[in-house]
Amino acid sequence: MEQEFASGTWDGFAQEKTTRGREELRQCWVLTDVDEIRKGVRDYALWKDLTSVIVVVSERGEKGKSQTETRFYISSRVASAVRRVGAESLGH
Repeated sequence: MEQEFASGTWDGFAQEKTTRGREELRQCWVLTDVDEIRKGVRDYALWKDLTSVIVVVSERGEKGKSQTETRFYISSRVASAVRRVGAESLGH
């Protein structure tokens, strides 16, 4: 399936901020041409309205410790990396 994801068209956005000594980098990648991954997804027919695959990577650092979190989403809406990072910032 990595090959299918590598060949798609991705929209990307990154945002850095520091709050109370905590540094955070949030990256969002949105794949909108999901037809490219059709062959690699089990039961793809069940996801007939699938429009976007979204990957959000958050890296946080504070007091010499770091943490990375990766989240995956699927959506029936056309997604934007910029809008998704904004929604993540608000806790949505």
